[in-house]
Amino acid sequence: MKRHGLSLIALVLALLSGPAFARCAPGTTCFELCPEVGLETSYNTAGKALRYLFNGDGSWIFATDLDLRQDFAFTPTAMEGLAKLKRIFDKHGTTVVIVYTPPRALMHPDKISYPGYNKQRALQSYLAANAQLRSLGYVVPDFGKLIPDKTGLFFQRRDHHWSTYGSQKSARLVADTIMKLPVYQQLKKQEHVTELKGIVKKYGTLSTVAARICGMSLPNQYVQLYTTLPKNNTGGNEEDALFGETVSTKEVALIGTSFSKGKLDYNFAGFMEEYMSVGIDNRAIRGGAYNGALEQIILDGMFRTNPPKVLIWELPGQFTLDSPSFYRLIAAELSGGCKSEGLLTGKGAVSDVESDPLANAHGGNVLPLVAKNHLLRFKFNDPSVFNFFLNVTYMSGHHEKLKVERHPYVKHDGTFWFELPDNGQFADDTLFSVGLRLPQPTDKKIDVEVQVCERHAI
Repeated sequence: MKRHGLSLIALVLALLSGPAFARCAPGTTCFELCPEVGLETSYNTAGKALRYLFNGDGSWIFATDLDLRQDFAFTPTAMEGLAKLKRIFDKHGTTVVIVYTPPRALMHPDKISYPGYNKQRALQSYLAANAQLRSLGYVVPDFGKLIPDKTGLFFQRRDHHWSTYGSQKSARLVADTIMKLPVYQQLKKQEHVTELKGIVKKYGTLSTVAARICGMSLPNQYVQLYTTLPKNNTGGNEEDALFGETVSTKEVALIGTSFSKGKLDYNFAGFMEEYMSVGIDNRAIRGGAYNGALEQIILDGMFRTNPPKVLIWELPGQFTLDSPSFYRLIAAELSGGCKSEGLLTGKGAVSDVESDPLANAHGGNVLPLVAKNHLLRFKFNDPSVFNFFLNVTYMSGHHEKLKVERHPYVKHDGTFWFELPDNGQFADDTLFSVGLRLPQPTDKKIDVEVQVCERHAI
């Protein structure tokens, strides 16, 4: 059977040496996961992001794919794409703070002993990756100051999210970093106050997967809930406006995952509001991965109408950011899409069989559509389209075949902008045709308009 993450042999050794991976302190509850947690088929129906479970010390559960990353180095594709996004953010006057949160095994190395996992190697690689981001001009708070967490409280024992304690410690670190930046002096200040709302039970995402695979019942965890409001606020809590209704006037925006805004609120934004005395427009998306919230604020028009002075991008450390199509999609959208009216337009109906809705050869007239100067605009008449395969052919005979993907939680009208390559072997090629196909069969073909237009300079 196929096995991802660290080797299956290592996992089997871990399971066979049970007591070494579930050492109990007096008065604590210990348990052993079943051998089925090492099988890929156990994760076919749910929990694929939390493969493969194994026992940590005491009552901790870890997941190899999520927690045991050892090589954090950003690839040349990621560095090139992040550098391009940084240039566009700069044009909008936005300072970007990347909150690159460390995995659980890095933060709690004393809770884990796993064959093949080198804690020191993982830490050095993680710190080097942070340095890579800083070399591009991003502001990156130094989580190395918090590693390791000696309290054992930063992350939850059987859930992949940080605890409220971890959220608060991270918020303090991020706030202290931002308050040292020149842009902080330009932000409107308003004092905020945080209050404890109560304590709630949290079974835990890892517990849920373990229970489904092994049929075991694990104890609940408990999470403190806080709320943060502007001081002397009489209007109640400030909720984000519904999609498309209003534009936030806050000068700091937060994007990210369920660490920042989810089913259970760990008050990350609220703690930062208190520490910085600055309101934060929390646009994080639960389950939005690294790209969902970023693309959503772009499509919502934030950078057209009211670019944030500071954008806080909460980014869990398991994401590699090495998808070239992600950068070509986001860069086209963030830079404003088409600079002028389309130079060439084609229409067609698409399905899971490739069709060519656009060709640069009608009537024998070939337009000088050099790739590095242009981008593509796709308008599907069905907003349920979130990804498609693209086959771009150039006059040189070169072909580009790639997948364009938008996060399924992003609200959109079926319009995509996508850059043609601006460097490499295709950059100076002249566009010949654009082929499309959908990744899955559909009941009926979906109409699409494809337009080639001039891109904004970056």
